[in-house]
Amino acid sequence: MKIVHLIDYFQPQVGYQETFLAKEHRKAGHDVCVVTSDRYFPFEGYRSSYFSLLGERYVGEGERNENGIRTVRLKNIEFPGTNLIYLLKLKRTLADISPDAVFCHGMYSITSYFAAKIKNELGYKLVYDTHAAGFNTQFGTFLKKAYRFFFRKFAVPLIKDQADSIFAIGEAEQDFICTEFGLNRNHVSIIRLGVDTELFTASVVKRKEIRKKMGVAADGVVCIFSGKISPRKDIETLLLAVKKINDTKIKVLLVGGGKTNHVSDLKKILDAKELIVEHFVSNDKLPDYYSAADIAVWPGDPSQGMLEAMSSSLPLIVPEWYGSEFLQKSGGVLFFKRKDIRGLAQKIAKLSYNKNKRKEIGMNARYYIGRYFSWKEIARQTLSLL
Repeated sequence: MKIVHLIDYFQPQVGYQETFLAKEHRKAGHDVCVVTSDRYFPFEGYRSSYFSLLGERYVGEGERNENGIRTVRLKNIEFPGTNLIYLLKLKRTLADISPDAVFCHGMYSITSYFAAKIKNELGYKLVYDTHAAGFNTQFGTFLKKAYRFFFRKFAVPLIKDQADSIFAIGEAEQDFICTEFGLNRNHVSIIRLGVDTELFTASVVKRKEIRKKMGVAADGVVCIFSGKISPRKDIETLLLAVKKINDTKIKVLLVGGGKTNHVSDLKKILDAKELIVEHFVSNDKLPDYYSAADIAVWPGDPSQGMLEAMSSSLPLIVPEWYGSEFLQKSGGVLFFKRKDIRGLAQKIAKLSYNKNKRKEIGMNARYYIGRYFSWKEIARQTLSLL
């Protein structure tokens, strides 16, 4: 089967769902191609966060192999100050590829509209997935409200009519798209993000190497967070919780980046010996840092990194909310009330001073992810929609 993954921005060095699904669909024997724009996503604070990993945003048009994936990058019109982009020659490109199925990543884009508009003419099956939720999608400005109004009036009916399947990555995303598009929840499956369980596994060698580089003693306890460092991630709560414990053996390792002023403010909370900040690293290097850690903490909005940390045999601490309920049966997660500094401090202390408990919970986490959330299994679920 010929499969196209269609997405406005594609940066395989970072990982993300579209990268792993494309790889797993190819491993399953399908002819796979990613069709995207000639630039990387305009991440907030790009220069201070993603530039060290990705370089300049402009990549250039043309076909190439990126991280083992056939990728076709198209010229486009990008609308400044927004995430909107219009891919030029999209119809011609898809016609040349002649796919049997198109997985369109995102449902509120210009690309998602045109994928539906040309579907019948080109004769492919069309599957949409959505990551949009109330906590990451706002329509606060006049222009965004206007776009939303016209999109819901003209694009949404066509997308609903042409979609063969729609899936969301979680309950919050399912709720959002059902409300915005007027869909019944029975018509929107939940297929969660997955993990490369072969890549994300604990390494004793890398643990020693990274901890030595960071100057962490053998008896030190490292709490790790990875990804975009922004106010909605509640990193301040994590730092204040560790400060409340007041034990210099407990460190916080942040792997990622964000706006310079925000990161600078965070660095003022803990002593430099207790807070270690590493710039974004490529996805294949992240397991080294998880190996060096003892506890994973995502104190605010969730991300795929939570599952990657669990796959790396780390016990995970996250806030209580309905989007994280599916992790309760894993035996690999502790929960606290969001923004409850004291509650988070208690959970961190509980694991910090009980190595056997950390190991037990971490083993449960690894088993749970390996059984239910490998990208191979997630890819199988997506193919079952066709």
